[in-house]
Amino acid sequence: MNAIKWPNEVVYQIFPDRWCNGDPSNDVRTGEYVRHGEPVRKSTSVAHLTSPRLHQRCFYGGDLAGIIRTIPYLVDLGVTVVYLTPIFSAGSTHKYDADDYFTIDRHFGSRQVYEELVRALHAAGIKLVLDGVFNHTSFDHPWYRDPARRRRFYCMKTREEPMTWMNGRSLPKLNPERPEVQRELLRVIEAWPEIDGWRLDAAHLLPVTFLIKLKRKVESLGRTRIVIMEDWTDSSGHFQDRICDGVTNFLFRDAVERFLVEDCSPETLLKRLSAWIHRYPWPNVVQSWNLLDNHDTFRLYSRVGRQTDRFKIAQVLQFTLPGTPMIYQGDEIGMTGKTDAESRAPMIWDQSRWNAEILAHTRFLTGLRRRHPVLSRGRWRPLLAVNANRVLAYERRAPSGARAVVAINDGYAPFDLRLPPVRTRIPPHAYGLWISDAGARGRLICSWRKEG
Repeated sequence: MNAIKWPNEVVYQIFPDRWCNGDPSNDVRTGEYVRHGEPVRKSTSVAHLTSPRLHQRCFYGGDLAGIIRTIPYLVDLGVTVVYLTPIFSAGSTHKYDADDYFTIDRHFGSRQVYEELVRALHAAGIKLVLDGVFNHTSFDHPWYRDPARRRRFYCMKTREEPMTWMNGRSLPKLNPERPEVQRELLRVIEAWPEIDGWRLDAAHLLPVTFLIKLKRKVESLGRTRIVIMEDWTDSSGHFQDRICDGVTNFLFRDAVERFLVEDCSPETLLKRLSAWIHRYPWPNVVQSWNLLDNHDTFRLYSRVGRQTDRFKIAQVLQFTLPGTPMIYQGDEIGMTGKTDAESRAPMIWDQSRWNAEILAHTRFLTGLRRRHPVLSRGRWRPLLAVNANRVLAYERRAPSGARAVVAINDGYAPFDLRLPPVRTRIPPHAYGLWISDAGARGRLICSWRKEG
């Protein structure tokens, strides 16, 4: 069994263009170049930046200097890992269409600024994970623009026409089964030795032979680096092949959404959680990222009707179930978004617009995990599911004897909980958390938060 490399982290995802503008001198200029037949533009208008028609060519101006400026905010939040969506040279706002894997996009900053960012994050005790997009590039990549290399480096429909991601009009699909493509992509891993890990975009589309070599290359660079694969479904096969340390855990997200939005029963929720917690190898469970949102989804806070109490229950599940919590930028202040474009709205820095209750709750939960390792390492066991009352409970238990009991009442009436040593009445829309770091004879810590 693989070892647990990162046993207790809190990941924070940043979409760089929509984060913070630290250096206006490198901003995209309106009309600077053409994308999909139309000129790009610079704007601070949320209507422009979240328009389905405009959002991929309408730039806000966030950059690496802006991330450096906001490191104190991340430290205060309790973040230990920053994950950046792609930062390599590309023409879109999202940068999932690289035209050069070896260069920081000029509108994000220089290699020097990037290295300053790495040093500043590490000095603050924060690791850095970059996004590796190795399934596809842009049409502007030199490999594609050279017709001879195009036929060797890409999956082709015909002699001249490439396959594209989801058969769209962009993102020609690489062919990493070819040795020369593998060599070039592994050079990319070598070119960024300062980072602490990679999140692999659309990794389930890549050949296993390449992913095995990639993981070995990452591990050969020294230090404790991690590889996280993006996958939206059951990932058991990835762990059997030992091609990653964890996954973006959409099974967690789907189960929580269906519990809070579709009102699936607590009994069903626990079964769906068990499906991956008990099936995946334990180190992979611990290191998989439990997310409520990301840049490709709506925001759960919008899906639960902007009900702060229910979103906080989702956060409790995120921070107390096995796995690594991953916060998408703005979740901690109650940002909304009903489409992927809206979910990429710029981070709100006007504190008068923050949901202070959610922010305080997020800080409470990050601190709780830091102080009580049982919440990150303890084995999980369901204890109770009462469907009519929408009540559930589970425990985390460590070999040391440390124990945590989590109970959630998502119903509309008080519930008398009797789980020795826990005997209490849980109000509606509330949760209870009991932690004993010294086993049954230790002092039982009661952390209670009333929702609403």
